[in-house]
Amino acid sequence: MQYLDFEVRVSASDDGLYSVDVTSPAGEAKGSMRFPFSPATLELELQGVELAVVKSGARTRDIGIAEPGKSPVIRFGKQLFDALFSEQVQMTLRRSQDRARSERKGLRIRLRLECPELCSLPWEFMYDNARGDYVALSTDSPIVRYMVSDRPVEALSVDPPIRVLAMIANPNDRDALDVAHERRKIEDATAKLQEEGTLKLDWLQGSTWRDLQRALRATDYHIFHFVGHGGFDAAADEGVLVFTSETGGSQLMRAIEVGRLLADEESLRLVVLNSCLGAKGSDTNVFSSTSATLVRKGVPAVVAMQYEISDRAAIEFSRSLYETIADGWPIDAAVAEARKAVSMSTRNSLEWGTPVLQMRSPDGLLFRVDKAMTSNVRPQTGRREGPQSISAVDSVGSMLTGRSGAAQPSTAVRQPASKPDPLTVLTPSGQGGSATAPAAAGCVLLVVPGSAADDRLAQAFVDAAGLAGVTLERLQPATENALRQRLAAGGIELLIYVGTGRTRAAAHATLELDSSSGREPRIVNLRHFAAMLSSAAGLRGAVLLGRQGGMFGGFARAVVEQGVPAAMVWEPSELSVGAAMPKAFLQRWREGASWSELARDAHAAEVAGEGPTAPSRLAAPPQ
Repeated sequence: MQYLDFEVRVSASDDGLYSVDVTSPAGEAKGSMRFPFSPATLELELQGVELAVVKSGARTRDIGIAEPGKSPVIRFGKQLFDALFSEQVQMTLRRSQDRARSERKGLRIRLRLECPELCSLPWEFMYDNARGDYVALSTDSPIVRYMVSDRPVEALSVDPPIRVLAMIANPNDRDALDVAHERRKIEDATAKLQEEGTLKLDWLQGSTWRDLQRALRATDYHIFHFVGHGGFDAAADEGVLVFTSETGGSQLMRAIEVGRLLADEESLRLVVLNSCLGAKGSDTNVFSSTSATLVRKGVPAVVAMQYEISDRAAIEFSRSLYETIADGWPIDAAVAEARKAVSMSTRNSLEWGTPVLQMRSPDGLLFRVDKAMTSNVRPQTGRREGPQSISAVDSVGSMLTGRSGAAQPSTAVRQPASKPDPLTVLTPSGQGGSATAPAAAGCVLLVVPGSAADDRLAQAFVDAAGLAGVTLERLQPATENALRQRLAAGGIELLIYVGTGRTRAAAHATLELDSSSGREPRIVNLRHFAAMLSSAAGLRGAVLLGRQGGMFGGFARAVVEQGVPAAMVWEPSELSVGAAMPKAFLQRWREGASWSELARDAHAAEVAGEGPTAPSRLAAPPQ
């Protein structure tokens, strides 16, 4: 997204009005602004806006539709817009909008507010009556509180993942935060990006300023996300964040002190403050808010909250914000997209206006994400690098595209068309499907959720492991947490999953695990499952045995793209088989057979031995 800049500078004048100076694509303009509220009226208006915003986040079953013009927020937003964009200024705005539209660009509204009493107003709610909507609810017209700086900000070239350091400060002498819940909100918001390997989220161990200083010294982070208490110290005329002291109590960190910790980090381009009043300042100091102070100290951009924000809105905002940043959009466009996401996800919500963006980056471009690297990246876990490309063996000899972008040829043992082959095998390119699975010294982990149609296949693997001399563990219950913990403990060389998939589309495919409640199965995204496997040091391969029509090929591709050396999918028409296939597979695994040999011998054993109730065939990969 590219933008033209419509910069509005508002300063005090001698006649009791405010001077408005515009620099825009349509030229310069001058105007004056008469503030539409008396001090007493303004206080009531601001209270009404805040109450409406906070109440909108508390609604759970509101299906009503607000009447245009009746909302106190719309009324307030109209008055702000009309005051700022007087006749000449508004004419310049319309011409600039036309110019931007003709060039197929957006028009960034950069507010340079030089009067402290104006900085604390919620300009994000400006309402353009001629267009019938809030200005900030469009990526064509993001609103930015802009600060001119003599320190140039250039976009940082980033090879994925974008690294985020998250910190939760929960001192024991304040209202307690639900730390697990706060973590889960951010984890949920970034789950997709973490699964793709586009973003890496690290949690700060501890919440003192020393803990933060050590973490920043050890690693170059791109984003700092703070969750905790905040406020405004009227005596010091400065915003504060509440860290934890060495004894566990509160330590009030003035914004200038937090700025000293963060501003020298050259790689740090964005700070997100999920704390109350992070955007609040005084009526006497333009730079008094926490967000403005951090930007003045040198942080390129800060997103802070001007009101309390609900969990639902916080998750939606963070998810969209980080996804759009990862797509390489400017920060102001990303904030606008996140605002829209909040407004669309909850009808009548006004919480999209709670975040405030302060920045000193002229074009808002904080990162240049290397798209070529994105396709090769997976979650950074400190284990082996994944393959640069993959070759595929499918059941019909079609062409599958590898991670390098080049089409990789695949071959298969053809069977009569009336009975399609159910096996897919993927291995790193250059190994021709013959990657060796070294003689097993570690353990085979068998994952069978309670929702699996038939437990006999699982039992067949248990029995076959005993005969083949293979150490096999069965994960019970097969919950996501139990799987994560077992993989993290190490010692697993092969994972076998027996269960049910939901769709052929790899991007939307799911499989089932047990839920922690023990009731309905937990539906897990296929790529999320693959990302879990990639974190297991020493894992040499994965096998999925699922009901036909589930995830043909999608599982294998997702797993190998995450860095696991090889994966196999077998989809018999029914999950009811004898012991021949499991016995042959584990015996040859124990002997260190290649993946092509494993598939060939398992196929032969199934055909010759006790096959499925409705026999399916295994396609052998190339030799």
